[in-house]
Amino acid sequence: MLVLAAALLASTGLLVARGRAATSLAAAAGAVAAVAAALGSAGIWTRTNNDPFLKLIAATWIVAALAYLLVPVARIAEHEPAG
Repeated sequence: MLVLAAALLASTGLLVARGRAATSLAAAAGAVAAVAAALGSAGIWTRTNNDPFLKLIAATWIVAALAYLLVPVARIAEHEPAG
């Protein structure tokens, strides 16, 4: 389930991205989502109740979601004329 969420985040982000900045941001969102999925899987596998580790998992998912949500913003900002 976590890997599916990370793959959807990465693939849809790259589909929406146009331009260098948006594509880089989409790739970063996918990479952070992959790390979050790996951390989440490790947490489930080891049955951890370690509060800092759970906060790390949540923080990585939040960063991945924020990067994903900024992809359309970067796309719009890149195509607007300056000034």
